[in-house]
Amino acid sequence: MTAFRIGLVAVAALGMLACNGGHPLGPPNAPPMAPSDAPPMGPRIVPWQLETDGAPTLVMGSYDTREKVHCVFLHDEKGVLRCLPPVPHALRETAVFADAACQSRVYTEVLGAADANALGQRAVTVPLPRADCEPRRHAMATLAARPAGAAHFGGTPCAPTDFRLAPGEIELVAEQTEPSDRWATGTEVDGPLLPGGVRVRQFESAEGTRVDAELLDETLGHPCRIDSDYPNGFVCSPPNVAFAAANEGTDCMGPTVWAAPACTDVAYLGGGANTFAVGPRWLGPVSLGGHGCGPYVPQISPDGPEIYFEAGPPEAPFVAPPVAFPPAGTGRLQLREPSSVDGQPVALGGDIGPPHWWTGLRYFDTVANQDCDAVWTPEGLVRCIPTTLVESPSNYYLADAFADAACMVPARYCPTATGCGGQLVVSVNDDPAYGELHAVALHHAVDLPWTYVMGSVGCERNPYDSPHYVLGSEALPWDPYPAFVEDGAVPAS
Repeated sequence: MTAFRIGLVAVAALGMLACNGGHPLGPPNAPPMAPSDAPPMGPRIVPWQLETDGAPTLVMGSYDTREKVHCVFLHDEKGVLRCLPPVPHALRETAVFADAACQSRVYTEVLGAADANALGQRAVTVPLPRADCEPRRHAMATLAARPAGAAHFGGTPCAPTDFRLAPGEIELVAEQTEPSDRWATGTEVDGPLLPGGVRVRQFESAEGTRVDAELLDETLGHPCRIDSDYPNGFVCSPPNVAFAAANEGTDCMGPTVWAAPACTDVAYLGGGANTFAVGPRWLGPVSLGGHGCGPYVPQISPDGPEIYFEAGPPEAPFVAPPVAFPPAGTGRLQLREPSSVDGQPVALGGDIGPPHWWTGLRYFDTVANQDCDAVWTPEGLVRCIPTTLVESPSNYYLADAFADAACMVPARYCPTATGCGGQLVVSVNDDPAYGELHAVALHHAVDLPWTYVMGSVGCERNPYDSPHYVLGSEALPWDPYPAFVEDGAVPAS
């Protein structure tokens, strides 16, 4: 997806289409179907895409014309690839469970009580616990908030465990699930081949609609993702590379073991002059030095504790294949896209996106002479805005500093050491029932000379300050920024 997908929808309509019993016109004596109940004409799964005069079309994802929702191809509870509503963007899968058999996963979300009640009114897509590192499966489930103080379980074997929520979070658990049979199926297929042996993998619906799934480095034999090779542009780097974390045995004297999250298919170990092939799994105890030698406690993810590998033979330093993103098109907005080995333009979209920090390089605005990205605005339009920061709704809850001496106004963290003053900031809110992000307003960032924190004696000046900002007092208009035509949009409710 783009670095910020504003407009992702994770909604699951609960009503099933009426079964006609196999009769081509419905069961005998059945009343005629109302127009709203008629099956859609044409393909069920169609592209969700952005169009603008003179630029290639960017396919953002898929739209289910029967369910009237955006959908993404995921494995359902039976392992079948289906176009399901996206997992709500704010939903987090934890490593703990609500039951003593470790079967009922606990999820968290930054929500208020009213929002939690809204979530329980409809089924949403949730990831299921993995068994033996099989491909991730998903289910359609209605979620309910857990009571404060409820017990938590985890580990192997399953046992009571401690668990702490982050500020503003609530716990959720699947109250009931429903079959996913009504959702459209698909397959994963090969797409275009980019220079350097980078293959675009795509999902294809039964009717032939395609949406990008991931990039595959065919030489390395592993998936890769767009990353920066500053100042040389961009490359496609493998996301799963293990780095040294501990020593074999309990005395901190054994050979180095290399750590990776559970269920990770590691491409290689280390990097640069210290690159190694992936050796055998190390299943024994590990230890770590520092302030005295001691057992190393593996980090736990929802898939389980991290895993360790011994180093294999040395390898030549890995060189990630470059991926160029020149602007293409003849209109005001030009789409930045690579070309295939056949010289054909490839508008990367779908689940393939730029790095998480890349927020303004999908399009080039030839009139404004600057890069811009698609933002879903309160007017119901999609505009290309040269935004550099997108506010998360969770910033309010997770604020680590404040702008005022009473510690009442949250300060926004600035990711650049030089400050964020003058940069465009899109403030957003989310719909917990649908999992959407919508732009609320456009502001300029105003740098803060210092911030305040809650200390032992109350609100006090922050002695360890870092760049922070607040939103400018006046919201900026959306009009100056060109709009796209959005096909496959979810109808307004």
